[in-house]
Amino acid sequence: MPVNHFSICVPTASVSELAAWLITSLQHMGFKEFMRPVPWAVGMGETTPYFWIYGVDAEAGAAASSYADILKANHVAFTAQS
Repeated sequence: MPVNHFSICVPTASVSELAAWLITSLQHMGFKEFMRPVPWAVGMGETTPYFWIYGVDAEAGAAASSYADILKANHVAFTAQS
């Protein structure tokens, strides 16, 4: 069962900086930005957007449980085959 796409959640303020770093670091392998449908979401990959970064806001001074909620928002999707 192959992975179709996945996402990681980061603080919204870090989305552009992290996307730029990943693209710069992995461009020698053909990695690039494919789409940014909203300012807080970036789809990247070599031929299709399979790696996504999503921005999630946490309140300033938020409790640890808020950061646990951010981690729970990470996403992995598999391709179904029959």
